[in-house]
Amino acid sequence: MESVGPRARTNRLVTRDLGDELLVYDLERHKAYCLNRVAMQVFRHCDGETTIPDMARRVGNALDLPVDEQAIRLGLVRLGKAHLLDDPVSLPLHSSR
Repeated sequence: MESVGPRARTNRLVTRDLGDELLVYDLERHKAYCLNRVAMQVFRHCDGETTIPDMARRVGNALDLPVDEQAIRLGLVRLGKAHLLDDPVSLPLHSSR
């Protein structure tokens, strides 16, 4: 079955919780990333099954803050550029609605 949403990389990454942030070290590229609260939640919800609207709702609930789909899209683009997703993200920053 093909995934409907983005999937975070799990291969060759080391992650450590740092309170409100997540440290991600990429063993392939020898780069470290410190994800803020929003980016950390987006990364954690990239399971290949969660759609962007669902992710916005779940991230918002986890942070107890309003989070819109555009914030999720921006987070996904940035995670993709950092090579932290299984597949490159080619999402428009704005929804087509």
